Amino acid sequence: MIISHIKYLIFFLFLSFVISQQVMPKLYFDDSKLINEHSNNYQQSIHPSFLSLAIPGLGQYMQGRKKIGLTFIVMELGLIYLNQIYSQKGDENVLEYKDFANNHWNFENWILNYNNDLWSNPNSEFYDMFSDPQNGNWKQIWDHSHYIGFYVEHEDFQGLYFTNQDDAFGYNLYEEFINFGVGFSEEFNVSVIKDHHFYEGIRKYNMFFAGWDDSEEIQVESNGGYRVAVSPNKNKYNSVWNESIDFYDYAEYAITGIYLNHLISALEIYIKNKFDNRFDLNSSYSYNKYSESINYSLMLNINLK
Repeated sequence: MIISHIKYLIFFLFLSFVISQQVMPKLYFDDSKLINEHSNNYQQSIHPSFLSLAIPGLGQYMQGRKKIGLTFIVMELGLIYLNQIYSQKGDENVLEYKDFANNHWNFENWILNYNNDLWSNPNSEFYDMFSDPQNGNWKQIWDHSHYIGFYVEHEDFQGLYFTNQDDAFGYNLYEEFINFGVGFSEEFNVSVIKDHHFYEGIRKYNMFFAGWDDSEEIQVESNGGYRVAVSPNKNKYNSVWNESIDFYDYAEYAITGIYLNHLISALEIYIKNKFDNRFDLNSSYSYNKYSESINYSLMLNINLK
C-alpha cells in the first residue's frame, strides 16, 4: 500500500520543487527582459521534465539527446522485466512450499503425535520447547494462542472448529479423534483451513512440529535465543519459504528502482537546463546473467568555468 503511493509523492515533490525554484527570481528582478527570458527557459525545461517524469528518457530523447534518453528507457524496461521475473519466481516458490507442506505435514499426525513421549516427557531434552515457559507445565494443544481451524462433517459433529477451543475441541472432539486413532480425518471428514497463517504457523511455532512426517528426527536450532524444533523436511520447507520472500523483496527493489528512474530522469533535464548545460550526467548499465540483475551507474560531471 505504501509503495503504491511513492510515485505520486515523487511527482508532487518534483512539482513543488520546480515551482518554488521558478518563482524565486521574480522576487528580485523587475526587468521585463529577464522575466521573459526566464519564462521561455521555464517553458523549455518544465515540459521535457514532465515527459521524463511520465516516461523516463522521453524528454531527453525529444531534446535530441538520444543516448541518455535511450539509457533511461532501457533501465525502465529492465527494471519492469526484473519485477515481473522475481514476482513470478516468488509465486512459483509459494506453490512449491504449499505443495511440500501438503505432502509432509499432516493434521492427523499432529493430533495423534502431539503428546509423543519423545518431547512430552519432562525428562526429555526437548520438553522445554513444548511446555509452558512460565511454570514448566505441559501445554495441551488448546492451551496455545496459535491454532488451526478446520471443518467437520460427522453425524455427531458438524461445523467449524478451532484447536484453541478448550470446550468444543479440547474436552470433546479432541478425545474423539484420539480414541478413534489413525484414520479419524476420513471418518470425521476433516477439512483443514490452509490459509497464509496455517502455512506460516507450521514453520514458525514448535507447537505444530508434531505434524511433520519426519518429526522423530527432531533437532534443535537456536533463533535469537528461542529454541526451535526442526527436522530435515521442516528445514527444506523453510528454505523454499525464505527463498520466496527473497524473490518478492527483489521485485519490490525493482519497483523502487522504477520510481527513482522516473525522478532522476526528470531532474536531469530540469537541472541541466537550469544551469545552462554546465553539468553532464552520464549513465551506463550492464546485465549480470548469473544474478539476473541489471547494474547501472550514474556519473555527474560539473563544469565550474
